[in-house]
Amino acid sequence: MTAPYEELYPELGWAIEAPHATTTRALETLRDCDVIIALSHLGFYADERLAEAFPEIDVILGAHTHHVLDDGVDTNGVLIAQAGKYGQYVGQVELTFEGEQLVDKRACLHDLSEREPDTATVAVLAEEYGQAERLLEVTIAETPGYASDWFGPSAIGDLLASGLADWCDAEMSIIPSGVLLEGLRPGHVTLNMLHRICPHPINPCVLTLDGATLVRFLNDVQEDAFTTMHVRGLGFRGTVLGSPILHGIKTQRGRYSINGEDIRLDGTYRVATVDMFTFGPLLPYLADQPKRYFMPELLRDVLRETIVSRHNAIRKG
Repeated sequence: MTAPYEELYPELGWAIEAPHATTTRALETLRDCDVIIALSHLGFYADERLAEAFPEIDVILGAHTHHVLDDGVDTNGVLIAQAGKYGQYVGQVELTFEGEQLVDKRACLHDLSEREPDTATVAVLAEEYGQAERLLEVTIAETPGYASDWFGPSAIGDLLASGLADWCDAEMSIIPSGVLLEGLRPGHVTLNMLHRICPHPINPCVLTLDGATLVRFLNDVQEDAFTTMHVRGLGFRGTVLGSPILHGIKTQRGRYSINGEDIRLDGTYRVATVDMFTFGPLLPYLADQPKRYFMPELLRDVLRETIVSRHNAIRKG
């Protein structure tokens, strides 16, 4: 089972099904098996709900939320195992039988940080990395450079926020500055540079919000607890979310305006943002708002197109 992003996957032409419906059908097929192991990319908390609903599952090998479960977790008699991320650990599950009866199940993790790398694996990875570097070493533009700052003015953040609003045909945009890991130095820009500074599998999204919800959104993303939040998952590959970069929105004395007019609480606004804000864990009230995801483009595609169009216009001018 995998996380059912009902509004994302159809944009790719994929037909998806709710995990519990899939599990019900699978268990009907597998009911004569001695052991049932579920491979899950739902995340730990969804795995717990799965275990509560389906105690006939023996083991859930989980992923998605990168939990480090040293000895696994027993939920409703179901052993849930998860082994962090980036190959930090190898997980081991032991099943003990008496005859055909499963009588015990245990999980543990083996820390790989002190182990010598496997020479053959390192060689394969180095070759793949080199090939990727060569494929991405394509110059797309020459620029004067764009500075980056997670908690202050960010020229590259402003560039992306402006490009995102145009891409989504929105009145404004709101993005976390932490999605840009660093800036661009003056000179040529390659696809490899863009991948390095914006490595996230995050898609553009446009929200349709009433004014009251928009104001709440703006207030929340500027809270210190939000800007300094360390995030794992949700497509985010940075460190902290950072201060929000606002395009098309002015703030003055706690009030927000668009095109010189204060936001009307009963108004309707199109807001370009990042898909991770709409999934629920960060800002739950955005999950149910009308939205459109742009697939399969990623943030760095928006950044690339914005840089190319901006500097083509400069050359022509």
